[in-house]
Amino acid sequence: MVDSLNEMWKSANYPCMDFTSSISEVLNLKANIYPNPAQNILYVKTTSNTQLTYIILDINGRVVKEKKETSSDFTIYTGDLTSGIYYFKLINSNSINISKFIIIN
Repeated sequence: MVDSLNEMWKSANYPCMDFTSSISEVLNLKANIYPNPAQNILYVKTTSNTQLTYIILDINGRVVKEKKETSSDFTIYTGDLTSGIYYFKLINSNSINISKFIIIN
Protein backbone atom coordinates (compact mmCIF):
# COMPACT_ATOMS: atom_id res chain seq x y z
CA MET A 1 0.00 0.00 0.00
CA VAL A 2 2.76 2.49 0.93
CA ASP A 3 4.68 1.79 -2.28
CA SER A 4 1.57 2.35 -4.39
CA LEU A 5 0.89 5.68 -2.63
CA ASN A 6 4.47 6.79 -3.24
CA GLU A 7 4.25 5.86 -6.90
CA MET A 8 0.89 7.61 -7.28
CA TRP A 9 2.22 10.88 -5.88
CA LYS A 10 5.51 10.67 -7.76
CA SER A 11 3.75 10.01 -11.07
CA ALA A 12 1.48 13.01 -10.48
CA ASN A 13 4.59 15.24 -10.16
CA TYR A 14 3.64 16.42 -6.69
CA PRO A 15 6.46 16.96 -4.20
CA CYS A 16 6.21 14.35 -1.50
CA MET A 17 8.07 12.53 1.23
CA ASP A 18 9.33 9.06 0.58
CA PHE A 19 7.19 7.06 3.02
CA THR A 20 9.51 4.07 2.74
CA SER A 21 12.41 5.79 4.53
CA SER A 22 13.09 4.22 7.86
CA ILE A 23 13.37 6.17 11.09
CA SER A 24 16.85 4.78 11.64
CA GLU A 25 17.99 6.56 8.46
CA VAL A 26 16.87 9.89 9.92
CA LEU A 27 17.83 9.34 13.56
CA ASN A 28 21.36 8.06 12.97
CA LEU A 29 23.27 10.94 14.56
CA LYS A 30 24.82 9.60 17.76
CA ALA A 31 25.20 11.90 20.74
CA ASN A 32 26.04 11.51 24.41
CA ILE A 33 24.76 14.20 26.75
CA TYR A 34 25.83 14.18 30.37
CA PRO A 35 25.50 14.48 33.30
CA ASN A 36 21.85 13.60 33.47
CA PRO A 37 20.43 15.07 35.64
CA ALA A 38 22.44 18.26 35.07
CA GLN A 39 22.79 21.48 37.03
CA ASN A 40 24.82 24.23 35.38
CA ILE A 41 26.63 22.53 32.49
CA LEU A 42 25.57 19.91 29.96
CA TYR A 43 28.37 18.18 28.04
CA VAL A 44 27.71 16.95 24.50
CA LYS A 45 29.82 14.49 22.51
CA THR A 46 28.70 13.55 19.00
CA THR A 47 29.80 11.44 16.05
CA SER A 48 29.27 14.30 13.61
CA ASN A 49 32.09 16.05 11.78
CA THR A 50 29.85 18.71 10.23
CA GLN A 51 28.12 21.80 11.55
CA LEU A 52 25.41 21.00 14.09
CA THR A 53 22.41 22.84 15.43
CA TYR A 54 21.10 22.05 18.86
CA ILE A 55 17.67 22.95 20.16
CA ILE A 56 16.55 22.57 23.77
CA LEU A 57 12.81 22.40 24.31
CA ASP A 58 10.92 22.45 27.57
CA ILE A 59 8.31 19.82 28.40
CA ASN A 60 5.66 21.92 26.63
CA GLY A 61 7.65 22.01 23.38
CA ARG A 62 8.80 25.63 23.67
CA VAL A 63 12.30 26.36 22.41
CA VAL A 64 14.42 27.61 25.33
CA LYS A 65 17.86 27.45 23.68
CA GLU A 66 19.08 27.11 20.12
CA LYS A 67 22.59 27.44 18.71
CA LYS A 68 24.83 26.31 15.87
CA GLU A 69 28.02 24.41 16.79
CA THR A 70 31.03 23.55 14.66
CA SER A 71 32.67 21.15 17.10
CA SER A 72 31.63 17.55 17.74
CA ASP A 73 32.25 18.05 21.49
CA PHE A 74 30.83 21.10 23.24
CA THR A 75 29.25 22.35 26.47
CA ILE A 76 25.97 24.12 27.09
CA TYR A 77 25.36 26.41 30.04
CA THR A 78 22.11 25.27 31.69
CA GLY A 79 22.22 27.28 34.92
CA ASP A 80 19.58 29.64 33.49
CA LEU A 81 17.04 26.83 33.00
CA THR A 82 14.50 26.03 35.70
CA SER A 83 14.34 22.55 37.18
CA GLY A 84 12.42 20.13 34.99
CA ILE A 85 12.46 17.78 32.03
CA TYR A 86 13.83 18.98 28.68
CA TYR A 87 14.29 17.60 25.20
CA PHE A 88 17.61 17.96 23.40
CA LYS A 89 17.38 17.93 19.61
CA LEU A 90 20.64 17.75 17.66
CA ILE A 91 20.56 18.25 13.90
CA ASN A 92 23.19 18.08 11.16
CA SER A 93 22.73 18.23 7.40
CA ASN A 94 21.05 14.82 7.14
CA SER A 95 20.48 13.40 10.64
CA ILE A 96 18.66 14.07 13.89
CA ASN A 97 19.16 12.93 17.47
CA ILE A 98 16.54 13.54 20.14
CA SER A 99 17.27 12.92 23.82
CA LYS A 100 15.62 13.75 27.12
CA PHE A 101 17.44 15.21 30.10
CA ILE A 102 16.65 16.64 33.51
CA ILE A 103 17.75 19.92 35.08
CA ILE A 104 18.03 20.16 38.87
CA ASN A 105 18.80 23.64 40.18
